[in-house]
Amino acid sequence: MSCGVKNDSYFISVRDEGRGMDKSTKEKIFESFYRGEPDRSAEGFGLGLSQVMQIARYYGGIVDVDSEPGKGSLFTFKIPVNAE
Repeated sequence: MSCGVKNDSYFISVRDEGRGMDKSTKEKIFESFYRGEPDRSAEGFGLGLSQVMQIARYYGGIVDVDSEPGKGSLFTFKIPVNAE
């Protein structure tokens, strides 16, 4: 995990060493109730990442994800320094 200020934005980055995801999955993970095929039997409702994205957008920010199957993922939450 890392955090700080870069290019006029606050950021928090979290990396995992999980199974990663392909492009089609990355396009859906911020949708409410979306759960990828391997995760459908796990606990939860598929709301966590959609709520994180809603919070970022409320402050004029975004959540980026960099992921590759078999290599884990890097999630970066960014909001502008001057967010109101």
